[in-house]
Amino acid sequence: LLELENSVTLGPNLLPICLPDNETFYDRGLMGYVSGFGIMEERLSYDLKFIRLPVAKRESCENWLRKNKRKDVFSQNMFCAGDPSLKQDACQGDSGGVFAVKDENSDRWVATGIVSWGIGCSRGYGFYTKLLNYVDWIKKEMEGEG
Repeated sequence: LLELENSVTLGPNLLPICLPDNETFYDRGLMGYVSGFGIMEERLSYDLKFIRLPVAKRESCENWLRKNKRKDVFSQNMFCAGDPSLKQDACQGDSGGVFAVKDENSDRWVATGIVSWGIGCSRGYGFYTKLLNYVDWIKKEMEGEG
């Protein structure tokens, strides 16, 4: 969470994003968007880029990690997205960026995850902090500040 020194003016190009309120935002195949200024062709991008990725089945990501002999942390506070055949993913410099899903019921954008880690760039699945597990903490912190 960031506390801004000055207020910002919301408009058509600057809108707040919602927090998730249920597990359906993590259903396998649900498409989300990841954006950032991370590495593209071995250098940081000067332009904001985005990719569209499907939420993946947890078991598929666990099997992929085992197959690649990786022992990285993939806790219950995380989810994975992407598909090794897509050859698209977040990369170095994108960490901390949002995984956003459009809620078809409300037509609002929902921040479901935060870019956490991956293996290389575009080589498989990406791993994200699952914001749903932190919503209570976020709300508590927001209420604490006047």
